[in-house]
Amino acid sequence: MNKIVPAIPAEVRGGLTAYGHNRKRDCNDIESLVPSVSNDRSVLLNTVMGLQPKGKLSMAAAIQNVADQLENKSGCRVGLNYLAEISR
Repeated sequence: MNKIVPAIPAEVRGGLTAYGHNRKRDCNDIESLVPSVSNDRSVLLNTVMGLQPKGKLSMAAAIQNVADQLENKSGCRVGLNYLAEISR
């Protein structure tokens, strides 16, 4: 992540929605941590590096949550980065 996040082009704005980071086996454990309009790479990187996964959950609800947030925003797309293991 230390290489990926800083390499995101400056004109690209993005956010971070996490799931399964607060409670084990809770499919409603979905939270927007960085707004989708952010271009602050340091906030994004620090937030990602601070995540402590609690267990395995389906990504479907988290993806739907992000899609719903972006539904009425022109020119927005949902991109997915799945991190099985964060290498610090």
